[in-house]
Amino acid sequence: MDELPQGEAQPPEDAGATASPGGGRLLPVIGLVVALVVGGGVGFVGVSRMATPSRAASTRNAESRHPTESTPLYLIENLVVNPQGTKGARFLIVSVALQAEKPDVIDELKRLDPELRDAYGHVLSAMTIDQLSDIGGRDSLKAALKRATDRVLGPDAIADVFLPQFVLQ
Repeated sequence: MDELPQGEAQPPEDAGATASPGGGRLLPVIGLVVALVVGGGVGFVGVSRMATPSRAASTRNAESRHPTESTPLYLIENLVVNPQGTKGARFLIVSVALQAEKPDVIDELKRLDPELRDAYGHVLSAMTIDQLSDIGGRDSLKAALKRATDRVLGPDAIADVFLPQFVLQ
């Protein structure tokens, strides 16, 4: 071993293997990256909570729109129709959810399911692609389906009509 002048300490033998040039600068960069990730996550959660309405507010909105929470829905799924003027080249697949005014209406809806499907088929196939694809016209479409329901079931049996599936091809 070489002798070192007096006053100089000998470096550890594995110091060259673990030390890297500028290695002391890596720790602050890692700290900065971790801080940015944590800060971004906290900021995202905070902003998303402010942007999302509270559960109480959404419950109040739902209650104001619907008669009661216990009012059941009846679902008529997968109606397939060809819109007017398409000569069978285009089709619409739609599901209609009916919110009954009273729970006992559900049994009547089940019994009248074939008549309702037929009535909805007439309403939907009389509409053009432009009418069906107009998002602004969705409320008038729902109103037309409610009128068709009222003709089959009688007035005031249905509180609301929803379109949970609406696929136009």
